[in-house]
Amino acid sequence: MMALPDNDNYRQTFFALRFATIMLVCLLALSIVAQVVIHVVATSLPCVQHSISAYYHTSAQMVFVGALCAIGVCLIIYRAKSNIENWVLDCSGFLAFMVAFMPTSVDPTCGAKDEIEKGAIFPVVANNVLSLSVTAAIALLLTWIKHRLREAQKVNRSTKQVIFMVALLLVAAVSPLLFWFDDFPEIGHGFSAALFFVGIFVVVVVNSCKFTRSPFRIGVVNKKYARIAGLMIVTAAILFASSIIFPHWLIILEGALIVEFALFWSSQTKELSGLVPIGTSDATK
Repeated sequence: MMALPDNDNYRQTFFALRFATIMLVCLLALSIVAQVVIHVVATSLPCVQHSISAYYHTSAQMVFVGALCAIGVCLIIYRAKSNIENWVLDCSGFLAFMVAFMPTSVDPTCGAKDEIEKGAIFPVVANNVLSLSVTAAIALLLTWIKHRLREAQKVNRSTKQVIFMVALLLVAAVSPLLFWFDDFPEIGHGFSAALFFVGIFVVVVVNSCKFTRSPFRIGVVNKKYARIAGLMIVTAAILFASSIIFPHWLIILEGALIVEFALFWSSQTKELSGLVPIGTSDATK
């Protein structure tokens, strides 16, 4: 078989990475649907958990953890077209790992049971988060050293140094929290999940707006993405408002936001087709 030119290889890898992110979301969704079907077959009654994270304590656990970790890797590896989008995606990828490594509390709605006692889950989470934090710290240090060594990064080097050091300090600050209060796994899961969704919303906003030096001057550069960002805000507002009377508001909110981000991601992938200037992104890894 004849080898493809290098640029074609890079281009195919770029789009395969974006495509893989969508397929991993589909994998997680199909696993949850399969779990619902299994419950219907076993009990003859339909039942849905109150959140996507609650499926950690079902037969979908392996897919839940694996898909989140793989999505985290995709978001971190992916090189965005701007620094701010790139950094937000990196943070969202890190948070995807945090969500996967810190299980939420058991939702008994569909008869799910926690196979690990509450007291035994703490060392498991501590191992996961400490390993992740140390790995992230090493990655940040190596990236910072790489930029120090590259002559092309002399411009704005001081800014990048500050950013990397702040990120490193934030990662280092996660670990001590494990030993300060026993509820860290449950609180940390919810906090990480909330920030993850904020992160993907920010990515859509960054791609839809043009920010100027004046904080009061923000121009819309992509109306399609702006509509998606607006839809995400409306979705969150409506479901938050209905949370008092609708017990399944959270899983619908999570699913809707993921679908809306997937719509943005797919649309952006289509727009980038044939337009990706390999190696010209101002974002750096």
